[in-house]
Amino acid sequence: MGTTETFARFIVETTFEELPRQLVSYSKELFLDAIGCALAGSVCPTGRKIIRFTRESGGVAECAVIGAGFRTSAPSAALANGTLCHSMDYDDMNYNGHPSAPIAPVLLALGEKLRRSGREIMEAHAVAFEVYGKIAGASKELYDEGWHPTAIFGAMGATAAAAKLLKLDVEQTMNAFGIAASQTGGVRSASGTMTKPLHAGHAARAGVVAAMLAGDGFTGRSDTIENARGFSHAFIGPGKYDLRKMTEDLGKPFRMEYAPPSIKKYPCCGNNQRAIDAIFRLIEMHGISYADVESVVVDVDGRVGDSLIFAEPKTGNEGRFSLQYNMAAALLDGKIDLGTYTDEKAASPAMKEAERKVRVKIHQDWDTSSKGRRHPVAVHLKNGQVLRHVVDKLRGSPDLPLSRQELMDKYTDCASRVLSGPDIARSAKLILKLDQLEDISELMAVIIGG
Repeated sequence: MGTTETFARFIVETTFEELPRQLVSYSKELFLDAIGCALAGSVCPTGRKIIRFTRESGGVAECAVIGAGFRTSAPSAALANGTLCHSMDYDDMNYNGHPSAPIAPVLLALGEKLRRSGREIMEAHAVAFEVYGKIAGASKELYDEGWHPTAIFGAMGATAAAAKLLKLDVEQTMNAFGIAASQTGGVRSASGTMTKPLHAGHAARAGVVAAMLAGDGFTGRSDTIENARGFSHAFIGPGKYDLRKMTEDLGKPFRMEYAPPSIKKYPCCGNNQRAIDAIFRLIEMHGISYADVESVVVDVDGRVGDSLIFAEPKTGNEGRFSLQYNMAAALLDGKIDLGTYTDEKAASPAMKEAERKVRVKIHQDWDTSSKGRRHPVAVHLKNGQVLRHVVDKLRGSPDLPLSRQELMDKYTDCASRVLSGPDIARSAKLILKLDQLEDISELMAVIIGG
């Protein structure tokens, strides 16, 4: 049995009853986080533009655009909501990318269109994360090839989600993967622009389109994942993936059980997060103020240095990919939040002055794995004292997860940009009991906003 067929059979045959309780609980927390990010994203500049585009493009009013107050077709809703979810780089991360941003919008769009139950949503969520995670886990890094992994692996995860909700059979699901492979793409050079979050939306839309077409008999290459001219060969590269590992022990256990995504504490690229935690710890321990600081030195591995590319960011979006910006903002403002990344702040003389105090040292010989990553921060004070801290366990990672209250606080902060207090509480309650809902229409009626 080929790789594509093995995935297809796994998708078709997996049932809610097989899902571990821990996985279901964690899935609901990921949904909460993804929807919160999309709600906040609906009022940021990137979000406003994709919403305007979606509205002007038209489409049958069947699926909610989160926070926008209108409905559109399932493919268009997936495009918009995927972009909203990833618009501030606040969404979860793991598996060489951001799995929820391309997957959750598919589940919400088709779940509403087809009036699927919460249990059916949970089934599709589990298989989609497993497909995304297993392909990513059996592949070499895509960064050196110039691909944005969320766009590449996300299209496969989104297709798995859509195929499950549309109840495709094995042959149709295999065809859906083949159709999706020809819609996949997203280059890494888009970091710091509005196009990077569009990758997640595009992957979500590709999954919906592929599965809907396959369900109507549209054909694609049914062995695309393993084919010598197919998905893996084209995007990951010859000799850089392990087909056996991709399908070995599917769901036994689920990858989300032993390697769940990290939920971000700060709305910026994940490679900033350890250093931000470290500098805030130093500020807390020693009462540092900006006026005390002569300079800041952050030591990072080569992968981080290659992703945080803006030493002097000109926009808020570029600031999300800048250690200089984030260290400067932490010292100037004493916080990193949704208001940190504005074009006005990025251009301010105070920020420019603070950025010049930050030096990033890149160590190409350091371990680039998540287990080996540390990123020590040294703050040099004007009185000659040097204060150092390193974060061993990243807050929000599987090793040090956010508490349920911290998750709720993040959701409330994000959702408050769009929803009233009662609707925030109501939507959170519905998400956290998603497996008990007969269909998700009630939830969608709240998070549509407007």
